[in-house]
This record gives sequence, C-alpha cells and structure tokens, in this order.
Amino acid sequence: MYRPESITTTGIMFDHVNGDATPFPTLADMPYSWVGDGVDHDHPLAGWLVVASNPGRVHYYDDDREAMDETNYDVVAGEDVPSVWRRRSYQSPDIFEGADEASAHGWAEFGRVLICDPNNEEAIERFESYRDALADYPLLDEDEYSKREHEAWCAWASTGGLQYDTMRELTDAGWDPDTIARIDAQWDHVWPAMSSWLDYYYGFTGECSSVPDAITRAMAEGDVVLNYVAAVDVDEYA
Repeated sequence: MYRPESITTTGIMFDHVNGDATPFPTLADMPYSWVGDGVDHDHPLAGWLVVASNPGRVHYYDDDREAMDETNYDVVAGEDVPSVWRRRSYQSPDIFEGADEASAHGWAEFGRVLICDPNNEEAIERFESYRDALADYPLLDEDEYSKREHEAWCAWASTGGLQYDTMRELTDAGWDPDTIARIDAQWDHVWPAMSSWLDYYYGFTGECSSVPDAITRAMAEGDVVLNYVAAVDVDEYA
C-alpha cells in the first residue's frame, strides 16, 4: 500500500506514485483515507486506476475552489458515469454493487474517487491529457465555471445573504441611512438591476468591482429608482 505522504495530485487528478510504471495509483494500493473505501488485492477492481478525487464527497471551506473542482470533475468523469459501492455482509463476502456496469463503462465512481479499468487505454490517455492540462491551467471549462459562479451568486443574492452583507457594507462605508433604508426595502428590485454592473469576479461582465460601486452606477444610470421609506436603524448591520 502506498504511504499517504507519497500521494500527490494535480488539481483533482492523481499523479504517478514514486515513479511507478502505472499512469495513476492502483485502487488496492491506495490508503483508505484517500479513497473512503478499499478492496483486497485479489478483488477484480484491485488493479483499477484511481484517476481523480470526487469533490461531491469532500467538504470544502472555499466556495471558489469547490466550484472549480466540481467543474473539472464533470469534464473528467463525463455524463452518466456509474457508481460502485460495497454492500457489506457478515455471512458471505461483501458484494460490490454496480461492478458489472463499471466494467462495461470502463470507469466509475468508487468511494471518494473516480476509478478506471487499466485495460481501457483510450480512457487512460484522455485522463492523462486532462492531468497535463490542469498542470498548465486550473480550469478545464471556463464557461461552465462562470455558469456555476453565476448560479451561486443568484442563489446567495435571492436568499438574503447578499442583502445583509450589502447593508452592513453600506453602513460601514457611511452611506446615508435613508438611502440604505430604501435599498433594503426595495432589494428585490435593486439587486438584479445592479448585478449587470458587476465585473467578472462575481460572474458578470460589468465594470464595477464591488457591490456598493455597482449600486451607485445603477442609480446613476437610472436602472435603480429608490422610493422613500422610513430610515433604517443602522445599528442592525453594525
């Protein structure tokens, strides 16, 4: 079995191990901590290659990194990839559900990783090309990544997270309480209008690098017209 410290990756893709002749680590030799499950050396899947880490089975603290890894994994794994899982038995050998489908497909999800039949030379060559690409640039699909960023932004904006953060940011910046109150009360109108002014960092193509700047621009261009409401208690966002 490989020592955990000998396992290295290029993005989500696994590297050669200690100059091993195989292009990727073999499943039977991978530490349990990397895979989340394991097989004996005499199991039919033992020699399958561990190609990539599945971000869907990992807890992230960095939303951008998570979106990047998910985008890359979808490119690497492709569509309709089968899954293999162990059904443990105390009276007979464990059964690996989905193994037949995996063999027919040529690669599959297993535990926390993507594995590939070592005889599937075409797939292995493709996986190696993805690894080489990630060594040069961290994204395999810019458009899909931008789409994920935009969807995450819209979800955050529409569920209140962006609204609260923006009100607090405007308060800290010394904006007039009456203006903050109007923006807060009319948020459903404000945030879609100002979003188009945000730049690529937020998943858009505008010119503004912050939400306050985007609101200012949207108001100046007439995209946002604020009606009068009572002043907000700025301490709420302190």
